[in-house]
Amino acid sequence: MNKTKSLLNMRGSADAYRILVVDDDARYLDLLQFALTAEGYRVDIAPNALAAHEMAVLNKPDVIVTDIAMPEQDGYALAAGLKSDTRTAQIPLIFVSARAQADRNIGYRIGAAEYVTKPFSVDELVKKIRSLVCEAKSKDSV
Repeated sequence: MNKTKSLLNMRGSADAYRILVVDDDARYLDLLQFALTAEGYRVDIAPNALAAHEMAVLNKPDVIVTDIAMPEQDGYALAAGLKSDTRTAQIPLIFVSARAQADRNIGYRIGAAEYVTKPFSVDELVKKIRSLVCEAKSKDSV
């Protein structure tokens, strides 16, 4: 991650943190893209796990927010693929799911940094993203 990125200069900055949002629901993607862009993040969206992995390799997002229940390849498979790829293994993942405890346990075992249960507030998600960005930034400066 670029060490010059600053949380204080996040809104509207060309140096804004990049978030990749993954979901097969276009309405959800649009909502999160709008909300996170309004918070000052650069947001990429992917409609499935395969596209997400390719985008993660190309764009090196600071955080990936992914749904679990997706057709063809679910969020768990995406996480496993990202964590086994040296180019993406260090990117923090936030899992989003309507199912609570069972998904949460599996998600953390696979390597999720955070977990959000649907329905959730955008503020809750933004707090988790900020926390992960701050954590990664402090690791980069060590």
